[in-house]
Amino acid sequence: GKIVKKSVLLDRAIEVSGNVRELQTRLERQTGTTADSVREELRQMIESLTEARLTCELTRKLLDIDNEFVAAFADRNVQRYLSAAKHIKNVKELVTAERMNIEFATIFDALVQKYSINHDKFSSETLKLWKNEVSWVVFQLDPSRKSTRLQVNRNKDTLEDLIQTLNVFEICEPRVYAFAQSFKNDVLTPCIVDKISVTSSSSAEHYVLSVSSVTEDKPNVVQVIENLTVAFEFIYNHLDLKIDEERRFISELGALLADNFLSNLVSQSLSEAIPTKRQELPNYEALARKIIDFNNLLKNINFLPADCDKLVKFCGNVEEQFLDKTIERYLSTAREISKLKLHDITTVNSDPVEGSESREFDNAKVKKETSVPFSEIPEDFGQFPACQLSKSVLDLMTLVRQILDNVASSEHPIPNTPVRLFCTARDCINLYVELIPVIHFKLLESLPQEAALFHNNCFYIAHELITLNEPYRAKYNDQVVKIMGSFVDLVSYVRAQGLKVMEFQVSKQNDTIMGIISRSSLNSLAEDVVSSSLEKSLRQCVHQLSFLESMWVTVLPSHVYNRIMGQLCNSFLDEVIGQVCSNKDIKESAATHLARIFGYVQECLPKLFEEPLEVHRHVKKWYKFLELIRILDGSLIEIGDRWADGKGPLAIEFTAEQVRHLIKALFQVSDRRSAVLSRIK
Repeated sequence: GKIVKKSVLLDRAIEVSGNVRELQTRLERQTGTTADSVREELRQMIESLTEARLTCELTRKLLDIDNEFVAAFADRNVQRYLSAAKHIKNVKELVTAERMNIEFATIFDALVQKYSINHDKFSSETLKLWKNEVSWVVFQLDPSRKSTRLQVNRNKDTLEDLIQTLNVFEICEPRVYAFAQSFKNDVLTPCIVDKISVTSSSSAEHYVLSVSSVTEDKPNVVQVIENLTVAFEFIYNHLDLKIDEERRFISELGALLADNFLSNLVSQSLSEAIPTKRQELPNYEALARKIIDFNNLLKNINFLPADCDKLVKFCGNVEEQFLDKTIERYLSTAREISKLKLHDITTVNSDPVEGSESREFDNAKVKKETSVPFSEIPEDFGQFPACQLSKSVLDLMTLVRQILDNVASSEHPIPNTPVRLFCTARDCINLYVELIPVIHFKLLESLPQEAALFHNNCFYIAHELITLNEPYRAKYNDQVVKIMGSFVDLVSYVRAQGLKVMEFQVSKQNDTIMGIISRSSLNSLAEDVVSSSLEKSLRQCVHQLSFLESMWVTVLPSHVYNRIMGQLCNSFLDEVIGQVCSNKDIKESAATHLARIFGYVQECLPKLFEEPLEVHRHVKKWYKFLELIRILDGSLIEIGDRWADGKGPLAIEFTAEQVRHLIKALFQVSDRRSAVLSRIK
């Protein structure tokens, strides 16, 4: 019985379990279908709500844009330009915001176009109004004079409204810049460089600043400060406009103009007022106070930032400025001296020493104490030799002595004044010797006389520098003596500058002569007929040397002239001798013709020197040249006699090989030639 009951219970459990599963399946199927349906309905409702919201937002934005346009037009009609500009700016923000849906793009494109048209229209109207209310009128009185009027509307609130409106339209900066340029060119610059009249007046509608040319004379500093004060006070009283919370019209002008204005004011006006004489300093101190007052005005009106101290520094140390001005004047004078013509000349002669007797020395004492190898000092010892100088070099040395007089005679409140003045004297010398080769470059390169004058000038300066400081040492106080240097270290440098120019000129002249000889056919003497260019070339060389003699003989010191002319003549003869000796065959007719031409050279070259008979002292190849003439015009016997077994004058000037070569070139083979050649060893 129990088994039957259990079987029935199992069957019923299985049945119940199946029913549960079926019910669960039906429930799941029915529940899933309902959820999908509800989800779809929810999605459709969300889309409808989103579309409704977008439509609502678009409608609200379109309404806002329309309201801004209406408000802008209304404000413009009642001349509330700033408010109108703000409404136009709001339109820009609305129409340029992120688009909500592509299907509304056409509407917004139309609104952007409408905004752009009205923005340009409103900004143009505002700009035109600004130009009417703040205007520049320029009258050209004549080619060199003009009159300028700045007219400003009397209603400052209107001007401020306009400048802020321009700022909203983002066109304020160009207008401020344009005003700044006109203010600089038509007011500030004329106030600094021209003698003008600056006045402030008013009419029924405008305040007027008038700037009129008076004369072309340069104004003094007091006039400059007074005129600038009138101009800046006018700007402050009538154009101190607020652009936005951080910027004002005058401060923007200062940002554009202040640096350049202060630099021009200092360099073109204030610096020229610094006195050049110590007795003028008290008057300058009063002027410095006026400059400080003007600086305070510029800061008070915010044209200059609070930390700008350029004018204060300029006026800060009157003594320092006086010294700077003095040094600047000295250096400027040195520059002007350097520009003077070198060929404006004067002659310097060695002054004779008082008493005609030479100073006698005890030989033993001299040798013991000084090791000087002579017993007499010549009368002109230590004197600069007679020559010609540029007058400018005398002006330079006068300037240098003025500076040293200043060091010795003046009181110096600033401790380093003597050293700075002493260095200025050295700088003046350096300026002269360094600037002249630059300023007069073409003349020094092309004209021998100019080069010689500069050479003399440099050597004269060097001569003066050796003892320049000595006369002043007794005048210097002890403190100055301790720190003062000397000029001796400049001597070699100054001489080198003169030598460099002169050596270049000598080298150029030597190259000219060598070029002429190279075209003379001296190394082609194997023809019976000598080329006509040979005589022409040699005469041209002599003519060139004669030209240099006319340029240099009265300019250079005699010993310098003799050395340079001797060098050129020696180079000329050496090249001639070398080319003649290079010929392997010299025809008899050519030798005779050449000897005649060389005779002309022999006659002319000694005349280039003050003592013609002493030509051999300056031209080392002179005797060799004479021996060459004798060889060309002599016989074998004469040549042999002058050789004299290596002991004659010919042997002193030529080597045996050179003489043998010339004999072979000049004379045909013969027993006599062989005999002479055998003796020359």
